[in-house]
Amino acid sequence: MKKRVISCLMVLVLLVSLVPVGAFAGFGDTEITKQPIDVSVDVGDTATFTIEAKNPNSTDLKYIWFDAKQVNTDNINDYDSFVKEAEKVMLGSKKTLSLENVTEDMDGMTIRCAVYYTKLLVRRDLTLSDAATLHIRPSECKVHTVEKVDAVAPTCASAVSYTHLTLPTTERV
Repeated sequence: MKKRVISCLMVLVLLVSLVPVGAFAGFGDTEITKQPIDVSVDVGDTATFTIEAKNPNSTDLKYIWFDAKQVNTDNINDYDSFVKEAEKVMLGSKKTLSLENVTEDMDGMTIRCAVYYTKLLVRRDLTLSDAATLHIRPSECKVHTVEKVDAVAPTCASAVSYTHLTLPTTERV
């Protein structure tokens, strides 16, 4: 009888070891209560994204902000593999993501956040936010040049008509 119990336990341990990590995680307990939204900023400014989430099983939620174009989110069967992939391109790990000194080449970046908690070293209940897009306003609207324009032709500054402009002159010595 003792050998039979040990054999059954060994089979059970073998079966459990074949199940992917995270398979016993609670499903749907993490709720994102405030999704990140699209942000528009000028070149050189700071873009800020925020998320709010809750889970009745944990008050210690983890956050991974990432560029959604760099991480495959179509088939998340293994939380550990997904988290490792997302951490390689992680942009932040708190409720608020601040991207400082943004550049024009960041325009159109698609940002997402993965929220989960860890219990007994196992990542549980991973939930993904909606995607939010970073929009960068072109830098040419920050620099204005003075030139004659018709009053009906808008510029970055406004629709102003300059008919006469006197510039300082320097005399030749």
